[in-house]
Amino acid sequence: MKINDIFENTTATDTSHHKLITNPERAYYYAKDVIKGRWPEAEKYIVENPKCAYLYALNVIKGRWSEAEKYIMRSHDYALLYTEEVINMGKSENEPNVRWKEAEPIIMADPWCAYLYALNVIKGRWPEAENIIMTDPDEVYYGYYKDIIIPSVLNSNPNSKQIFRLLMDITKYCNTYKSVYDDFIKLVFPDSSIMTDKWINYGNNQRGKK
Repeated sequence: MKINDIFENTTATDTSHHKLITNPERAYYYAKDVIKGRWPEAEKYIVENPKCAYLYALNVIKGRWSEAEKYIMRSHDYALLYTEEVINMGKSENEPNVRWKEAEPIIMADPWCAYLYALNVIKGRWPEAENIIMTDPDEVYYGYYKDIIIPSVLNSNPNSKQIFRLLMDITKYCNTYKSVYDDFIKLVFPDSSIMTDKWINYGNNQRGKK
């Protein structure tokens, strides 16, 4: 459906106007694509839909919408996106991100959102959320362990990083050292009862690609 089809004659009668303004999704698109700016009259309806409120802040206001934040944080998905794309809008990769503390209890309730918040907003470990993240060990915690825990340990210990790379190279050519590599992983990396075997397998797969 084209935007003109949605909005054709919507203001011809009070009834059609009411249907437009009270439908958060249609009101959002009308503000973005027709008005091309804020529509104050419709905001009290848009604000109550977390998805539309996030999109309105992102694409119409182009910045934080404080009145909508208590509604956006009802959804862990849109609270995450709002933090990434609106609160931290325009930040360079090297600038520290702003955390949305008020929404963190909602975001961390979902393992996948908690992992992405740690990866893209905190850019490091999120200890308060790790018990939730670990409830999905096969995918979410594996990604968290590989993308966040492993780099944080290696970056904090240059010697570990060098030994890790050396063992990766050695075991590529000689399986005799595989047990040394495995023991090193278990010794160096933290709290890995769930992840040790998965990470060892990941390491083996990486060595096989070299």
